[in-house]
Amino acid sequence: MGVKGLTTFVNQHQQFFENYQLHSTELVIDGYGLLSQLYFNRTMDPGNHGGEFQKFYTHCAHFCQNLQNCGIRPYVVFDGAYDMDGKKCETMKERLQQKIGNVRSINHGKHAFIMPTMANEVFKKVLRDFQVPFGFCDFEADRDIAVLANALQCPVLGQDSDFFIMDIYNGYIPFDRLEWITHPRSLQSQREDIVHNLRRSRILSDVRDIN
Repeated sequence: MGVKGLTTFVNQHQQFFENYQLHSTELVIDGYGLLSQLYFNRTMDPGNHGGEFQKFYTHCAHFCQNLQNCGIRPYVVFDGAYDMDGKKCETMKERLQQKIGNVRSINHGKHAFIMPTMANEVFKKVLRDFQVPFGFCDFEADRDIAVLANALQCPVLGQDSDFFIMDIYNGYIPFDRLEWITHPRSLQSQREDIVHNLRRSRILSDVRDIN
């Protein structure tokens, strides 16, 4: 559900963040958070003309392919039902009222953002096609995401300020700070890997000779 004002506070204090090259690791992802970010943060129609599902599929596939290119093994976890304590009831009412207002705006020819129902199915189709493990929690997924990430010793990717205050051992990556468009590796970087591999091969060869 998020902590009101916490994301703004954290963004105003850049010392809370550090640059990190994400590769060769597991990654636990907040499913509905990723779905929302991929659908709304894309260079296509905002959803007023049928959802543009083929373009959305391609956009999601590009994201999954780039994770694979970096050796990242994602696990996507979705929220389930709402907790029975009713704490989120008022928040959900506000969000539904906002959706109704957005639909009215679209009906009057204005631009507004609304998630088409089938976008969820398109997203899951991409996950299946790329063999990305995903599952649904009984209730809100935040705590289960943190537990899974700690068990896998990997970071969390999402867009929920709750993760800022959770004890996630390997860190939390807000989606809006992830540069997921991969960049070609420099020739110097490739040469360094070659040298490293050559040195390792020589060390192993020397060990065999000693034995």
